[in-house]
Amino acid sequence: SSGIGFAVPGDCVKENADKIVELHKQRKLRDAKRKGRGWLGAAVATSSLEESLRKRLLSAYLEQNKNSGQEMGAFITSIDTKSPLLSQQGVFTTSITNGNVEIGDRIVSVGGNAIENAEAFVRDMKGRVEGENLSLTIENVGGERRVVYVTLGQIPL
Repeated sequence: SSGIGFAVPGDCVKENADKIVELHKQRKLRDAKRKGRGWLGAAVATSSLEESLRKRLLSAYLEQNKNSGQEMGAFITSIDTKSPLLSQQGVFTTSITNGNVEIGDRIVSVGGNAIENAEAFVRDMKGRVEGENLSLTIENVGGERRVVYVTLGQIPL
């Protein structure tokens, strides 16, 4: 032994192990011809990134509106190119602007239920199945809200 070693953070190991287990479950469901967990194809900010986004993106809006109740939701940090949010099929929006979902927008409710933070959003989405029709209330940085109706897709393997 030459005394060389390396360490892997436990959080990283747990996160990746959970992904591997979930992927295995999805493959077993597909083999059994059953519906698996639904896929939105959007990543949301978690922990310290979420806090940074809240401080930077919401501070100006909250100063203008003097409404501290607007600090709910999950910030969208990326959208997969194959996301049901970007496909023309299965998406319908009611919008005050062009209806596009963009990075930096916040998901403030799912199916009419308020979303407190990214963890609550992920927890809610884990209970959804592919093919399920879902309404998302999205708010942009300017505080404009719109409702996006989307049909959840199949998790890509």
